[in-house]
Amino acid sequence: MISIFFEQPLRIFSQVIHGNKIGRTLGFPTANMILKKNILLKNGVYPIKANGFFGKNIIGISNISIRPNCIFSNNYKLLEVHLFNLNINLYGKYIEVFIYKKIRDEKKFTSKKKLIYQIHQDIAQVKQYFTYQ
Repeated sequence: MISIFFEQPLRIFSQVIHGNKIGRTLGFPTANMILKKNILLKNGVYPIKANGFFGKNIIGISNISIRPNCIFSNNYKLLEVHLFNLNINLYGKYIEVFIYKKIRDEKKFTSKKKLIYQIHQDIAQVKQYFTYQ
């Protein structure tokens, strides 16, 4: 089992699958990946770096949550990754993502406006995090 406690970034290599495209409708398209059962990360928001895009690393933000209606199996965790300044079709492609220390727990929002506001706050925090890495 891979622990939820890690000193170094955790490497995930997985295929991008189709999701519900909710992030896209909010202005934050995501690359969705199923996490293997042996990866015990808690639900929440994490800074990430992705490798292999035009020879450079791309920073971004991710959300880990349970998707009980996932087409692959019930109760698999889903890694939703929003890559900053990258807008290409990744469906079906394998990408390498490095997950860093969690910045906040998952929470439910009472409105779309509040969710979008929080995503902007999270993105600012992730950019600041990588400024000092």
